Amino acid sequence: MSNPLLEVRELSKSFGGVQAVDKISFQALPGQITAVIGPNGAGKTTLFNLITGMFAPGAGQIILDGRRLERLPIYKIARAGVARTFQNLQVFEGMSVVENVMVGRHRYERVNLLWAATRWPGVGREEATSRAKALAELDFVGLRHRADDLAQDLPYGQQRLLEIARALAAEPRLLLLDEPAAGLGPTETESLARLVLQIRARGVTVMLIEHDMGMVMNIADHIVVLDYGRKLSDGAPAAVRSDPKVIAAYLGEEIPA
Repeated sequence: MSNPLLEVRELSKSFGGVQAVDKISFQALPGQITAVIGPNGAGKTTLFNLITGMFAPGAGQIILDGRRLERLPIYKIARAGVARTFQNLQVFEGMSVVENVMVGRHRYERVNLLWAATRWPGVGREEATSRAKALAELDFVGLRHRADDLAQDLPYGQQRLLEIARALAAEPRLLLLDEPAAGLGPTETESLARLVLQIRARGVTVMLIEHDMGMVMNIADHIVVLDYGRKLSDGAPAAVRSDPKVIAAYLGEEIPA
């Protein structure tokens, strides 16, 4: 069995006396898709915010390939190879599609503001490299033909893909997708599921929060179920689907196969 890429140990976080995450532990293996599911308010996005450094945990450890992350600033966690998308769209509407993706390359850029302002030799080469990488990621998600359009002119589903392309431009080892299928129709969701599988095929470890249980059961290698901030279940899709505690948390309805 592979060593975990990500290990979460006894992770906790409270807000004003409310325990949003309560002693959660799990592992995400390299090259796998780990889905985090649970009812609204279960602590799923809080968990992602802790992993990416947006919140500091009250207790516990977050370990990426042997390195402790829980007290690092956001930019150092990004440099360690963690990228994410957000539940609510976070695109720069007034920038072009390709410029949005180029933003994801910031951790590789060595040019400072003075060099950029004076057009120091090397600035153009670095910009060209970032643009080429951004275009490659747009091609990967199917948006190459919209590269020079404004991000605000993309339909909602394509803006979701734009966020994923920007995260991939950072060349992450661990990609966190927060409800990527939210607001998508059935056809778009099927296309998104295929895209996530293609991302896994590139060797990227994926974690996703998702309410579309059909999608989760079709693509996830491992599932972590949260309920009221606690881990309710943790295992392969077949085991989680038949777990009585999980069925009860979903209003008594068995999770679809």
